[in-house]
Amino acid sequence: MQVEEKGSRPPITASEQASEPLTPLPPDAGQQAGDEDSPDAIFLRAVSEIPTQPLPAYRPREEEVVERYFIFTVFLVVCCLLVSSIAAIINQPVVTVTLFPIHKSVQLTTTIALVTRTFTPVTLTRTLTAPTTGKGHQDARTAAGTLTFYNGLATSQRIQAGTVFTGNDGVKIASVAPVTIPAANAPSWGVATVSASAISAGRRGNIPLLDINTTVTSSLFVKNLAAFTGGQDARDFRAVAKHDLDTLTAQLQEQLTRAMPQAFTRRPGEAVQTTDCMFKSSPDYQPGDEAQTVTTKASQTCGAIAYNQDELARRATVAFSATRPGREFEVVSSVQTTVVRITPFIVRVSGQWEYAITPDDEQDLAQHIQEETPARARAYLLKTGFVSRVTIRQTQTLPDCYHIKFLILIGV
Repeated sequence: MQVEEKGSRPPITASEQASEPLTPLPPDAGQQAGDEDSPDAIFLRAVSEIPTQPLPAYRPREEEVVERYFIFTVFLVVCCLLVSSIAAIINQPVVTVTLFPIHKSVQLTTTIALVTRTFTPVTLTRTLTAPTTGKGHQDARTAAGTLTFYNGLATSQRIQAGTVFTGNDGVKIASVAPVTIPAANAPSWGVATVSASAISAGRRGNIPLLDINTTVTSSLFVKNLAAFTGGQDARDFRAVAKHDLDTLTAQLQEQLTRAMPQAFTRRPGEAVQTTDCMFKSSPDYQPGDEAQTVTTKASQTCGAIAYNQDELARRATVAFSATRPGREFEVVSSVQTTVVRITPFIVRVSGQWEYAITPDDEQDLAQHIQEETPARARAYLLKTGFVSRVTIRQTQTLPDCYHIKFLILIGV
């Protein structure tokens, strides 16, 4: 069946450019002649006969070209500025601000109820020896003894004090007091004794027995019937100093105090507090005595009371927590506990609270001090009340808040 559409087409004017009809597809070699009248073949022939007209070419106006060039230029400039700003922000140096949070030391003495048990007293003994450090000086000393006189006359004879006699070794001895020798009573001599001493100080005056054995007159004899003693030369020597005894005593007391708690048998988790301690020490020399070494013996006797140290720490921490200056404060380190008294159980609790600076605080602080001078930033930070000291790296002006880094030192 033929479809006629030529009568319905509009006429083509001379100014219009007619399009060439579509070239029909060549039939397949195996296509039969009867296929030319099929609906598909008829549709293809109809479409190929439809005239076509090309679209007119678009030519932009000159104003549009200039406008487009201006917009592109502005866009390029904005992009350059944006890129340079981002690069400046990224490359901006970071300034570190060191903060020392304010801290408060707290100490309190309180009574804590604890279960305790009592030990019987124990005695420990320790001995220490140390070289002496003192210096002594001994002046020369004079030897002393006695002289015995023999009188052969029938009348008494008298010897004045200070009468000098010379021994066989040349040492001179003088009588200390006057003496009267009674008359002889034949066949016995009159005999008298008097104290005497060497004239010169020193060991040389220690004359032996009968070093003096001579006549005073034809009827009066003198002898030393015993050696003279006590004569000494001047000399320096090592002696016990008071500091030597004090040092030994302190060391012994420290050793005994440290060892005493171990002398009591404790249960797991218990601590021992000694009570009613008595300390005694006895040196073998006294200050000033000549000696190369000095030895001190000491003893200490103590009773003791045991308590659970974990329970004490828990209750002490509870008592210390009640002293918290504010909810922003935290404990810097562990709470220290010192036992003051056992009955009743009184302890001294001490510790430190420190302001805890949070990340939100850091962000707020950075926003307030950004682009400020170090002096103004430091003044503001100290005015907050929770910073005790501020250190800012050398810079003319602080950067924006994103380039401010805080270093917070805890427990300093």
